[in-house]
Amino acid sequence: MSYVRKAVLFGVIAGCADIAVYLVTSQHILILVPYIVLMLAIAGWMFRLRIERFWSRAMLALTAFAVTTFILWVFVMATYHERVFLVGVLSGLGKMFLIGGAASVIAALVSGRSRAEILSR
Repeated sequence: MSYVRKAVLFGVIAGCADIAVYLVTSQHILILVPYIVLMLAIAGWMFRLRIERFWSRAMLALTAFAVTTFILWVFVMATYHERVFLVGVLSGLGKMFLIGGAASVIAALVSGRSRAEILSR
């Protein structure tokens, strides 16, 4: 399985966990927990695989984040029965993209190996 497919799989699992949290609790702020676990799992996975290029790691993390957000967004849009304005939807997705970009860069930084460790191998 390719790295991108595994990142998508991580995203699907986190998206399903987000939906479960959304349905089970009235504390909807808890939907951030699957995102945090997702980024830690992605960082650990990329560290273990020794993916060297920073932007490759950042794009894998962003892919997983985007899939998770898309799954949660589709669920919320499907269950939200009132009229939704396009500007609000695009604004929310834009904010999530910025948060996801920052989280992906942090996950890529955390998952990187030190130069000394790479040179010693």
